[in-house]
Amino acid sequence: MRGHTTMRNLLTKFVVASSMLITLANSASAQVAAGSYGSVEGGIACSRNNSFLDLSNAGAKIGDNGCGGTGAIEVGGVGKTVVGVFDYWALRGRLTTFKDSEHAVVGPIFADFKMADRRVVLDAELGAKLPYSFMGGVSRVVVGVRYARWNAAIDITDSFGNSASVNASAAGVGPRIGLRSSIPLGHHFSYESQMGAAALFGRNKLSETDNGVPVYALQANTTVYNLDFSSAISYKFNDHAAGPVASLGVFSEYWFQQVAVNSFGEDFKRNRHSWGPFLRVSVPMQ
Repeated sequence: MRGHTTMRNLLTKFVVASSMLITLANSASAQVAAGSYGSVEGGIACSRNNSFLDLSNAGAKIGDNGCGGTGAIEVGGVGKTVVGVFDYWALRGRLTTFKDSEHAVVGPIFADFKMADRRVVLDAELGAKLPYSFMGGVSRVVVGVRYARWNAAIDITDSFGNSASVNASAAGVGPRIGLRSSIPLGHHFSYESQMGAAALFGRNKLSETDNGVPVYALQANTTVYNLDFSSAISYKFNDHAAGPVASLGVFSEYWFQQVAVNSFGEDFKRNRHSWGPFLRVSVPMQ
């Protein structure tokens, strides 16, 4: 029950902070509507990590490298005053998944490992246009709140029919600051970039079972630091100020000490890194 209570508390904090930002945005909704948009994004998320479980002596590293998928939905408004100096707002949700499987052998004994890795990230943010431009572009400082929840499940089966499982999770909420830039390239093309840094405060959990019997459980407070960056070439399909836009680019994100507990004698202070290409389509919402 304590874990569920903690999750509800974290989500409540995110909802409260998001509601404050939404209230600010709604205070000028009549103006923002002219520049409102919605976007859908899909891509490939490749993992470049230290292994989640390092069994190199048995020829296996669990959760190190491989590719999965990522997708995001965003709604927002840009170019019209929201409140004070802020002329941009956005709400965004992202899901990233990754799977890995390994076969470990020690003498006559073997074991099969299967891992499923899942991350959900929610953002609410406001942005203010910077007073200078680079190559005729526009840049905005972004401030907001980020909520993230990560889950990993490892299932193990050995040559004797024994089974074990490890379930790890971390959830946190905290501030995020970033920078969004757009530089026109001509002929409807532009260069778009986003970068950000966040500190998330929450809890991580770990549980283990052996042949279906719980053998270990741990919860601890945690602080997870996050860096993210994306770079894309965008194309606007018409000359209207609020026309549909397609963007093709690459993203990269780091999560520092996403898991910080011990299991099977392993130190689980693992940094997680994922990157890959994406395609995003944005349309005006007027």
